[in-house]
Amino acid sequence: ARLSGAGPIRVFFQITVPIIFPSLLSGILLVVLAAAASFGVPAMIGNPARIYLITTKIYTFQKMGSMNGLYMAGSLSVILLALAIAVLWLNQKLLKKGHFKTVGGKSSRPSLIALNSMQKPLLVILFLLFIVLFVLPFLGILITALSKVQGRFSFSNLGFQNFHRVFYEVDETPRALWNSTKLAFWAATIAVFFGMVLSYIVQKTKIKGRSLVEIMASLPYATPGTVLALAFILTFSSGVLGFKIPLYNTLGLIVLAYTAKYLNFALRTTGDGFGQIDDCLAEAARVSGASWFTTMRTIWFPLMKPALVASWFLVFMPCFSELTMTILLTGPGLETLGTLIFQLQEYADASGGGSAVLALLTVIIVALINTTVKILSKGKYGL
Repeated sequence: ARLSGAGPIRVFFQITVPIIFPSLLSGILLVVLAAAASFGVPAMIGNPARIYLITTKIYTFQKMGSMNGLYMAGSLSVILLALAIAVLWLNQKLLKKGHFKTVGGKSSRPSLIALNSMQKPLLVILFLLFIVLFVLPFLGILITALSKVQGRFSFSNLGFQNFHRVFYEVDETPRALWNSTKLAFWAATIAVFFGMVLSYIVQKTKIKGRSLVEIMASLPYATPGTVLALAFILTFSSGVLGFKIPLYNTLGLIVLAYTAKYLNFALRTTGDGFGQIDDCLAEAARVSGASWFTTMRTIWFPLMKPALVASWFLVFMPCFSELTMTILLTGPGLETLGTLIFQLQEYADASGGGSAVLALLTVIIVALINTTVKILSKGKYGL
């Protein structure tokens, strides 16, 4: 097209956009699904303005503390689950339509398009987006955390009173930090263990039906968090299955929910690791008389160690700051950083300083973990 005289803009809109259009729509649908399943943002911003979403109403009904409330929350969850299934089905249809081949008459390298006069305006737009979407919100959290009294900014109003109050006067803070760390640790450990086993089955065995493993592992992640949490509550507290397992309002149930939600992370990451290891190494070990356990211990595990570590941190990060499921699954004494931030913001911290301190702490911890993941995986994983 360029050789025929078409300009970059015309090529972009008439060739590039039609080719990637199914993928663009797929991305839009996934964002719609993520937004529909979100709880923290609509609860903190929408509820004070009486703007309610399905997820926030599920939380309201569930916290009524009655079976009637659970059933009403379950009814709303069915609607949200139906929306998720419809979006995922449409997403798969779009991705199938988007399987295009790039055909050329000869080998070539991707060409860079000179932006010319558009370069500076585009840079300004990107810079403004970065400022508005990242810098200003983070700066707002930092200033709020340091402000003695909320109001107009001034250097004389800055101090560490909010930090002292949160860490020395709010009794729930140490428990929330410990619970978040403990829950994320066990969820990541269990998810990586089962992720490694399942990815080994998928990648290195010929067991029939192994392709279903990835599908089954991806379903909980695709399910909205409020729906998944409510499913665990109904399963382990209401006796809808004809029996009760006394896990409701325990850390064990939260670990199960975290593991189910983020098992897909571990499965895909360890699957990539197994896919990069040639089978001839294991075959040589078997020919030498090594058992399956010896082969796993001396060959698979050492070679998989970087992928396992990266996978563990990838599960740990979202679990550490998780709110959507946790807010439904926790009770008194089971606070996490996410739920404590929510509770301070909603009920006990009119100035917002305390919740800002914990939010800042969470951001710093997650950023450090993300940096660790990038270093250990040599830039392959992490944000």
